[in-house]
Amino acid sequence: MDALIAFGPPRQATFHDVPYEKRWDYLKDIIVKAFLGDATSSPRTYPKLSEFMKEHHGFDASWVNLPPENSISMNLSSCYLTYAANRPAQYRYRLGQWDIRKNTKKVEKTAAITALGKRNRVGGSTSDVKIRQGESMMPMDSKQVKRFINDSIRHHSAPSLIPGILSQWNLPYIAYRASLARQDDQASPFHCNPPTPQYLQVDSPEASAAQASDMSPGVALIRKKTLLDRSSLLLQGRREELLSGCNVNDRRTISDWLHDYWMYCFVTAKFWGIGPQEWTARMISESTLGSATNGTPHNSHSPLAWNSGQSPSGSRLAEAPRPTQLCRWAIHHSDTLDYESLPSSPRAEQASFDPSDQSSWTEWPDSQRSQSYRSSIHQAFIHNRFSTSAPDEVPIANEVISEVMSMSPMPLALDSLAFAIMAGNPELISRILAEVKFSANTFKLDLTGIHPYHLAASFLDGGKTCCLILHDLARTLYNRYPIALNNVDANGHTVLDCLMISVLRSHTNLSPLEVSTSFVRCTRFPGEEKDICGRWDANSPELRQLYKSGQAKIPDFWKHNFCHSSVQAVCHSMMAIFLPSSRPNINTVSGLFRRRCTSCGLEMKLGPLHTLVAVAFHLAENGKSGETLFGALACLVCLLVLGADPTQVADLSVLDIFSSPDEGECLHRPMTALELADQVPRAQDEQFLKFSLKSNLCCQFYDNEDRDEILYERDRSLEHDERDACPLIDAHDHWDLPPGNRNLGVLWAAVQTELLTYRKVNLIDAAISDHFKLPSLLRWLEQESDTFETPLLMDGMMKSHAPCGWFDGDDNAFAVTAPDVCSKYFMNMDIWSRASFIEEMIIE
Repeated sequence: MDALIAFGPPRQATFHDVPYEKRWDYLKDIIVKAFLGDATSSPRTYPKLSEFMKEHHGFDASWVNLPPENSISMNLSSCYLTYAANRPAQYRYRLGQWDIRKNTKKVEKTAAITALGKRNRVGGSTSDVKIRQGESMMPMDSKQVKRFINDSIRHHSAPSLIPGILSQWNLPYIAYRASLARQDDQASPFHCNPPTPQYLQVDSPEASAAQASDMSPGVALIRKKTLLDRSSLLLQGRREELLSGCNVNDRRTISDWLHDYWMYCFVTAKFWGIGPQEWTARMISESTLGSATNGTPHNSHSPLAWNSGQSPSGSRLAEAPRPTQLCRWAIHHSDTLDYESLPSSPRAEQASFDPSDQSSWTEWPDSQRSQSYRSSIHQAFIHNRFSTSAPDEVPIANEVISEVMSMSPMPLALDSLAFAIMAGNPELISRILAEVKFSANTFKLDLTGIHPYHLAASFLDGGKTCCLILHDLARTLYNRYPIALNNVDANGHTVLDCLMISVLRSHTNLSPLEVSTSFVRCTRFPGEEKDICGRWDANSPELRQLYKSGQAKIPDFWKHNFCHSSVQAVCHSMMAIFLPSSRPNINTVSGLFRRRCTSCGLEMKLGPLHTLVAVAFHLAENGKSGETLFGALACLVCLLVLGADPTQVADLSVLDIFSSPDEGECLHRPMTALELADQVPRAQDEQFLKFSLKSNLCCQFYDNEDRDEILYERDRSLEHDERDACPLIDAHDHWDLPPGNRNLGVLWAAVQTELLTYRKVNLIDAAISDHFKLPSLLRWLEQESDTFETPLLMDGMMKSHAPCGWFDGDDNAFAVTAPDVCSKYFMNMDIWSRASFIEEMIIE
């Protein structure tokens, strides 16, 4: 008996004339709609779906399971009941085959929330999201999404604050976007955020809905979760992921808001102890932007209207304000004058301030100097003092960030220290470290989060603080965080490397990647916001205008040659690094200019003197007009007297270091720094050739009679009478410094005197004084004259010095001031508007 006849299809059976197996495909849309529900009906369970299809469409899913005709002898009623129980299973199987389900996966709900969070606008709704169900896009179950969001919010736990995160937002959005390295196949620098998945469709709200004054409850819930997720990404330091998950407007708002906080912290740190005790957003704008904050409309010619993805044109950039080409400088002094102090009246608190006139500011009264910088910047964040935007206008859960900051004393202390270092405030650095030391029982400060020595070298300021930041850090942290054990940072760079990076950043047109492979994703160097010779700082109006225009890099025409202010800061910083007892090994291999042989894969690593040769080469080839390489020579002599080994060998290829590699052939071989300098292609700059000759002869000074014993017999290779002739021999023993010889000593003494007494005051002035004759130095080094015939020596302008080149006669021979080296007054640096007077180093 035929089953259809036995059970009898309904008179109105849908597609009853179609064979049974094919009816599934014909009825698919009806089944899916009945299962999922729509605006007119609720979703159905599998049993209800089976009943609905049988009752309304005459389709019985159990028929497929009936036995063949030759086995139909069983009781039909029993057979019908048995196979009717399998109807729901048939629907479950078929719907699964069609990829139709009611429950939305977690990954799908997360993707939907992310998409809505990025496109969030007034009038939007969770009903705007459709998810692929089989071959159709069906509305996502908004109830499931809401339950998921509520559960996520209820169980949300904010992560801890990663140290050093708050001090990284040094650029406004338009400049930060321009600073990101972009691959050729990527349309946006924020490519790490995946696009909305293909299985999702997010419809834009209708215009009438978009004009509504309030968000729907569902969208408000999504917004809340989105802001919480963004705060978590910020606290974890996942900046690119945070910004990639935002739409353009939110991305800009968050970036600029956090940059405003960065600027607030920087300005507060820089002027801590003088001027305003509590800065506001308006005061910072007046101080750092001047007339630029007067609300000029954003027309097509306004810098703020320029496309954030492009740098401003050359003509616009040339018309932008620029800093002076004339340096500032730091003058070391010693407190050796005897004077009778007079009683002074207590400092009064200044009632009002002119943010644009720093000369009118007074020091804080003693009662206010004990307040905590860390607490100050925390309170500024809580009360939003740094921004003109209301907290609820910023698309991030800032109240969560404030709460985490309250519970994160160690990370906040690290950020405080980072700001003090970048701002160049030695007193604040000492105060923060003292505060941390006092609170040692409460939390332990892990300084690896900010690498303070490398940060100080990157933000070197020869116009104001010279070497003092590095010097004070080395003295204060010699037990808890000695340089010797923390000389290499996460990029593989030593502290000396960071000094060389600062030189190349400020005085050449090299790109970061040309200097270090660790900068593969960087288009700007660390510390570009502070000029090494004091001509601009992060709060300078010229720099802030530059960043507002969408330019992230310092223009080449802002830079100038390796000047004396910069040279002194670098040489004195070398002394601050390599003289203390906590010093690192001066001959540690460098992380700069590393290349890999294209044939055998060997990574070529340079020693410190090899690196200096490369720096000198690029100063000559890619430096600025008027480069003399006096600075490179001064750094060479300084490294030699501090103990750098001229016999150190590195496996290198000249072609790889200075030019393009010859693929398929190993050209590297062991060579010293002098051999590297000698092999630079002779077609290069004449100044570098002279430097090569000078450096070669400088190293020969160590032993002119026997080149097989160049310097490094530290265990008393010199004759006793020569050792006894140096009055500083005990100091050499104490600091484990090479004794050197008289010729190198003469040059080192002359270099120190030149740096302590001369600056280029006017644009037409020479880069080097008439007292230090480079041509005479070259003739002497080439043995065309018996002595260095320069006025510093021939006219007796220097005081007597030890044969090693250090000046004796006081208790601090390795850190001298101008009066310690000059036999008479002849310095030209007494221009008080451009000079900063700072204490001399104390070498212990």
